[in-house]
Amino acid sequence: MRAFGGYFRRHHVALLALFIALGGTSYAAVRLPANSVGSKQLKNGAVTSVKVKDGSLLVEDFRSGQVPAGAQGPAGPQGPVGAAGPAGAAGSDGEQGEPGFDGTALAFATVRVDAPGPGPTFDARYTWGFDSVTSPAPGAYCLTLSDYDSLPSPPIAVADPSGHLGVTSAQVGRGIGVGGGLCPAGSFSLGTFRAVISNGSVIWEPSNIVSFTVVVP
Repeated sequence: MRAFGGYFRRHHVALLALFIALGGTSYAAVRLPANSVGSKQLKNGAVTSVKVKDGSLLVEDFRSGQVPAGAQGPAGPQGPVGAAGPAGAAGSDGEQGEPGFDGTALAFATVRVDAPGPGPTFDARYTWGFDSVTSPAPGAYCLTLSDYDSLPSPPIAVADPSGHLGVTSAQVGRGIGVGGGLCPAGSFSLGTFRAVISNGSVIWEPSNIVSFTVVVP
């Protein structure tokens, strides 16, 4: 103890300085200034799972791709229909097709009948080689060809499928005229008929409401 006392007396200033230095270091370690600890002061791996408060981290705290995507949610309601866009530019015309084969008919015509209209008329889209058509009596029609004074061959006629009757029939023959020879020379007559049920039997009676198409082959 005598030796320690002598040592203390000789070195009391140094020992006091050492004590103050050690005390200051301990004080600083326990009470740090605000915002003085950053990533530099933390060792790698110093922050572990037990040091992190549960539920405190956010998605933006993780690097992209680290947090797995959740399950797909249900489809939302359909949004409103947007406004129509502007009309597109008109396309260019296609190439003209090859000419078709010439027909073999000498004349053809579609006759439209709209009772109680002013009379039979040709449908210009489907008529060629005919001059005129008249109806001197119900169901009787007189047709005149453009290039022939008489029929070069027996004509063929059918009821037009666009007619408004469910059951129709058209008959044609050279020299046949409903109600007698009513057609003038140089024309041929055509008769149209519709089916009428009388006493359980089908009767064909002259009708002026049957449109028809006639072809001279």
